[in-house]
Amino acid sequence: MNKSMLSSLVLLAAVTLPTSAMALDVGKERNVFILHGQMDIPVGQWICDVGQYVDVSYDETSHWYGYEACRYLCKWVNNAYLPLSSNLYIDELITPGAADCDENSWNAVNTTILLAPGFLSKGFDRNNQKRIIVSLVQGEDGEHDGMNETSGTISFANGGLFNVYALETELAP
Repeated sequence: MNKSMLSSLVLLAAVTLPTSAMALDVGKERNVFILHGQMDIPVGQWICDVGQYVDVSYDETSHWYGYEACRYLCKWVNNAYLPLSSNLYIDELITPGAADCDENSWNAVNTTILLAPGFLSKGFDRNNQKRIIVSLVQGEDGEHDGMNETSGTISFANGGLFNVYALETELAP
């Protein structure tokens, strides 16, 4: 098992046990922030498209993931004067009673959001520079009483290094 896969699994276990996330509202813009110390740094917006059902038991390299999910393709536009965009592929885990991806895409459900395996996803770091995403795990931010906010971690490939950040999203006003 390679280091990035092991790191993703450890991170997944640490984040998913105590938290949950609200479903992604398709077609609504989500503001995205990287937390750096006490600062929320705006790094753009996500606009996601309707999810499709996927059974992520094995990938092409026979890694076992063992989950069912609704997969979304999101456009991530950074927060720069001359904006750039990137593709982000995420999986919203299916939970009992919430197996309808169409319905989940416009209703709030408690779940966890992960980076979809097998796709090249890119996003923007705290300097609004485009980077390859190595892992992403999101859970509900309970402090805002279900206002469809998510929080978790994201890690980017930066040469031979990995940069890990806290990441939050919220529905744009």
